[in-house]
Amino acid sequence: MASISRKCANKVLQSLKCHEYVSRSSFHLYPKFTHRYTTEELYKGTGNTVYEDFEPGVGRDDGFKVPSKKEWKQTMKNLSTEFDRWVAERKEHLMYDPVLDVHHGQVYRVFSFGRTEDPAKWTTLTDADEGYGYSTCEFTTSANGCAVFRGDLSTQIVPDGMTFRSGFAAIRAPKPTKSFQRKSYYEWGPHTHLVLRVRGDGRTYTLLLGASGQLDTSWYNAHAYPLYTRGGPYWQISKIPFTKFFLTHKGYIQDKQWEPQTAAISSFGISLMDDVDGPFHLEIDYIGLETDILHEEIHAYEMYKHENALGDC
Repeated sequence: MASISRKCANKVLQSLKCHEYVSRSSFHLYPKFTHRYTTEELYKGTGNTVYEDFEPGVGRDDGFKVPSKKEWKQTMKNLSTEFDRWVAERKEHLMYDPVLDVHHGQVYRVFSFGRTEDPAKWTTLTDADEGYGYSTCEFTTSANGCAVFRGDLSTQIVPDGMTFRSGFAAIRAPKPTKSFQRKSYYEWGPHTHLVLRVRGDGRTYTLLLGASGQLDTSWYNAHAYPLYTRGGPYWQISKIPFTKFFLTHKGYIQDKQWEPQTAAISSFGISLMDDVDGPFHLEIDYIGLETDILHEEIHAYEMYKHENALGDC
């Protein structure tokens, strides 16, 4: 890979006429972009040159330039770090036992703010970022050392003649990746419940488990469930079975439901879209998983089936 010249890489990009990637291999030398940031902002903002390819359904219209010689050398140095990650993954795979390592009633903290998780690594998104609203939000460290999702929700509609609804703010956890920035998933299969220790403001938030697949029809799929908070100074622990999450597509609840595939969750996020103007404040201590061996429910919602012309279900 080191033998690939910048001139050659430029020719490959020009021949593809898409400026997205050199190849769809598991290792990419070029940054990942979204519609919210320019090439320069993303590249300089991260300081890393090892990235996966584009998110499904996300395009980019700014010109792409192959990294400079200095940046190319930095990519080669990152190979050592990525190789160490690969070795650690192999060791974990050999040592992990889904039976011995998962205990009834024990909470495994996936995101422990104030200890190992940095809120700055999470992504924030509002309707203002998309150009159809005026909401604002941030996800930062609170005075207590935890994380706080706060901002101001606005349902004011942009006068563009097309927007008819507004008022949205959300945060999303870092996308799970393997070594060399290969695509991965949150593997929460052995667990039955999602556990959160939060301190809210009385508003209703929404928990989102990404369910996107390879086909474009599934890129906006997500299993959702409301997170009810109570105002006041006291913390609350919410324990939600994964079987309670219902399937949505672009925010709309689907008639045809199926249970979340907890062994392959593509993303995790929390959103607010309760159509109430004003400030909001959600403080998060940790987000974890719990296994309840007494929980036997497969899915909480009726999955409709009707016969086709041949009489089969």
